[in-house]
Amino acid sequence: MKSWFIRSVIIAGIIFIGVGSGWASTTIFPNDPNIQYMGRIDFTYPLAPVIGWASSSITINFLGTSLKGTFSSTQKYGKDYLAVMIDGNFVGSPIAPAKTATTYTLASGLADTTHIAVIIKRTEYWGDVTFTGFILDTGRSLVAPPPLPPYRIEWYGDSNVSAHDSEDIYDLGNPQYNDSWFGYAGIVSRMLNAQWQNMGWGGSGWTSQSSPLVQVIWNYTNPANADKATSQATGSQEYTFSQFPADVVVVNAGSNDSYKGNDSSQIIPAWEDFVLNKIRPVHPNAHVVLAESVGWSFYEPGDYIAQAVADLNAKGEYNVSSVVFPWLWGQSHAVVEEQAGFANIVAAHIAAVKGWPAPTPSPLSSFAGTGVMFNTGFETVPYSMWTNRQSQASGWREWTKGTGATTVVTNASAAHSGSRYAQLTVGSKNGEAGFWQAAPVVLGKTYTVTGFVKGTANKNIVMKVQFKDEGQNILSESNGNIAMPTVWTQYTNSATAPSNAYSVNVVLQLDGTNAIADFDDVVLSSN
Repeated sequence: MKSWFIRSVIIAGIIFIGVGSGWASTTIFPNDPNIQYMGRIDFTYPLAPVIGWASSSITINFLGTSLKGTFSSTQKYGKDYLAVMIDGNFVGSPIAPAKTATTYTLASGLADTTHIAVIIKRTEYWGDVTFTGFILDTGRSLVAPPPLPPYRIEWYGDSNVSAHDSEDIYDLGNPQYNDSWFGYAGIVSRMLNAQWQNMGWGGSGWTSQSSPLVQVIWNYTNPANADKATSQATGSQEYTFSQFPADVVVVNAGSNDSYKGNDSSQIIPAWEDFVLNKIRPVHPNAHVVLAESVGWSFYEPGDYIAQAVADLNAKGEYNVSSVVFPWLWGQSHAVVEEQAGFANIVAAHIAAVKGWPAPTPSPLSSFAGTGVMFNTGFETVPYSMWTNRQSQASGWREWTKGTGATTVVTNASAAHSGSRYAQLTVGSKNGEAGFWQAAPVVLGKTYTVTGFVKGTANKNIVMKVQFKDEGQNILSESNGNIAMPTVWTQYTNSATAPSNAYSVNVVLQLDGTNAIADFDDVVLSSN
């Protein structure tokens, strides 16, 4: 008790010091009853709650024109990032808290009225973020926050759940591009009007090939050092599940084990043990959803997840189901629009099995349907709180080699239609660049890509129709070579899906030296 009091005094001092002239402002401490927390948060010290898990958030309803907050991060593996939402809109760039308690301006210049602020931990566990208070205008206060959503969902899993690299199509592992709020766990939860806890951690799984183990860290209040754990948490680290009686528990893990060579003989028993011996004792009435993707490898967990549900049924566990969503872009992590595609599938599944209102699909999704492409005119800009994706096209992937470069140009007078078009360039040495997009395929159908092209010279440019199997291996392709026109000219290319095709891919590619190729209005159709 004495040590808690000493720490409380120090924390209060930090808040005032961080503000400088903060003595004239209104300080709101973390234990204020009008602060609304969501997510699995460590309240061991009420004046310094620790946020480790992704998507955890702090919501307040405050009076005044400005808001400041004091945070720090251990930065154990890298920087953590916080997003700030004011009155439903994200403001500024994400904040990376320093290692020492620092006060940050979260909003300023607001109308002198009531505002709702939400501070969100975007990142999975890169470190512990400690929150030590808000600063309001002099004499201002908090008012009661909006009510919490009526439903509760717990999410367990790997980088799919934590939305690792969800704002980076190049998948370079920079924590600033980890946005769990727009991962499918967050999108589904908001679509279904549910509170959620996100226990996703990139690299996690069920066997010794993964780290950390889901069945070890699942009940941690704070994930600090969880990747080093070899046994289940006990005592003060263990979460009290009665705080969050879940209506639904979603488990999306197994891909890391499968990728490392483990198969159904290890993963199915792990799923079953987790449901029967971990989740069921603490959530006796929750519906458990086993979720997985399919399309990135052969004999992947999505191929046999239904068998796990059948085995659970045979053991008397019927309050469980499975859902599978497509994976179409190789071994890279899913970005926001692909996560939104997952979300539309999973949210509809949960609503159906629970009898909840049918959700409104996320407009961020790039899943256009079987044999259909999204954003064919390159007009839709991908979501990001940064500027890194403004010259990209939502739904399209891209690559470069050597002096190759890709971009989406915004110039209405130069576009074939609309205001944006895709551009590939290669420099003074041989290079390569391309855009591509994939969709699920119907076997035996003939697919035709139609698009408008122009460029600077007669270089090696192709508009391919390509087919891949479930393991992302190229089965066949029709190159669709193009004699480069200097004005917008329409081209078409067709090919028939072979018997073992999983996806059809449209590939726009330029090879050569000192060349430019522009594409617009690229559409895929089938017979």
